[in-house]
Amino acid sequence: MVSTSNFEFLKAHGVWFYNLAAIAERTLSSDPNSTLIKMRQLGEAIAQNIAARVGVEYGNDIKQVDSLRDIDYSLRLHDNVRGAFHTSRKLGNTATHEFDSNSHLDALKSMMVGHALSTWFHSTFGGDKAKGFRVSKFVKPEEPPTYVSEIEELFEQLKIESQCTSERIKIAEKLSQIEQEEALANYRAEVERENKVNFDHFRAQPKEQKAAELQRIEKSHFEMDEAEISEKQYNASKVRLEKLTQSILSKSFHDDLVS
Repeated sequence: MVSTSNFEFLKAHGVWFYNLAAIAERTLSSDPNSTLIKMRQLGEAIAQNIAARVGVEYGNDIKQVDSLRDIDYSLRLHDNVRGAFHTSRKLGNTATHEFDSNSHLDALKSMMVGHALSTWFHSTFGGDKAKGFRVSKFVKPEEPPTYVSEIEELFEQLKIESQCTSERIKIAEKLSQIEQEEALANYRAEVERENKVNFDHFRAQPKEQKAAELQRIEKSHFEMDEAEISEKQYNASKVRLEKLTQSILSKSFHDDLVS
């Protein structure tokens, strides 16, 4: 994988933005479905942040498509910006409802679109933190076949975990669930505080200032690397990975029978 995240600059807006992108990068090879979902969530977090900044209602109870429509009503977003939001949303929705979706091509596309959207967001709303910021070319993570060793390590981990008793597994799952729920609650509270500050600030501005801010956002530049992604190459890589995975599974099963 890339040694440095393509999304380091998002830390300026809060760790929750960066974490969503970083997880998406880490899971691209082993679990592209998760990458698609995380990039959709990143797009949603950015949309909610923008909505709050321009005085548009936001929140977890508002569907992303409705939020984007309301933002677009207040802002005349560039077609590329609007398209990036909807591309990320649609790819993520498919991954959410089709849990066996594993298209590396779609996941990579979603990440590239998300990167372009994130750089636009940072350049437009980063303020002093974005001064001197230069858009870096997106660095593609390595292709799936390079991760066969990780699959082998995963099988070894699964063998070890299978030796645990049913009760220990249940306890571990319960503790993990509690930790995830606490982390999610803290994340939502922090996002809500940040969005409320932005929302109240915009609403308190004079009409002229509001209009000037909306105009500034509408004129902001959107940049995206148009480098082509070879679908044929990625599909071939995926086929090779599936064959290698099946080979490992067969070997593991055979070893278990012999032992």
